[in-house]
Amino acid sequence: MIICFLTVRPSKLSIKFYNKLNTIYDVYICVDDNDYIVPETKCKIIKIDNKICKEAGFNNMVGNLKKYEYKSLSRDKGLYYFYYNRDLIKFNNIWLIEEDVFIPSINTIKNIDSKYPTCDLLVRQNKIYKSKDECKNWFWNKIFRDSYLTFPYGRSMICAIRISKKLLILLGSYATKYKKFFMDESIFNTIAIQNNLSIITPDELKYILWRSKRKHTIKTIKPNYLYHPMKSIVEQTKLRMFIQNI
Repeated sequence: MIICFLTVRPSKLSIKFYNKLNTIYDVYICVDDNDYIVPETKCKIIKIDNKICKEAGFNNMVGNLKKYEYKSLSRDKGLYYFYYNRDLIKFNNIWLIEEDVFIPSINTIKNIDSKYPTCDLLVRQNKIYKSKDECKNWFWNKIFRDSYLTFPYGRSMICAIRISKKLLILLGSYATKYKKFFMDESIFNTIAIQNNLSIITPDELKYILWRSKRKHTIKTIKPNYLYHPMKSIVEQTKLRMFIQNI
């Protein structure tokens, strides 16, 4: 199993934890800033020139802000890397996890995987939209401009998801055909839905949220759940240490 962390400039604290996970998983760190010198690690580093990714069609996943439109960021780059190396790297599933997702322990992902060993998309939710009448507000107008697909569409937060090799190939085929993705919070679910792939929305991903007013503490953290957002890597590290001591 592969875990690919999506980062801009991964901190030393993050990498220290990734190194521990690397004893269980095959861990990759996908870096946005190609000029950033990544602290020493045994994890594999993904750095890809933005132009190469964009020309291949692996761009525009983060399209909810104008400054990111049609650019290739870490999610696009990670998908590009694994799509074009899919015959060289042995895997069935890949976790794509943003750096500000809190993982309580090195066993958390392993425990989730053991509970849900097979499916094409493990994701927080799978909200399905069958017509434009159901698509109010949000970023639907932009999605309809960028997408080459028709209904049904799907939607979910995707800060921590697991995708199968089958779904990866479908995403890569879409990128190479149309030369751009559409918004990440729709495309994973939509491609899976339209190709009749299996989707599971586990309780363990229920705290993968856009924003949360609730501040998680040692008393509220469930060891087999993932949490987003937790921007402070220092806070993540302290919480993980407390959990380990308990």
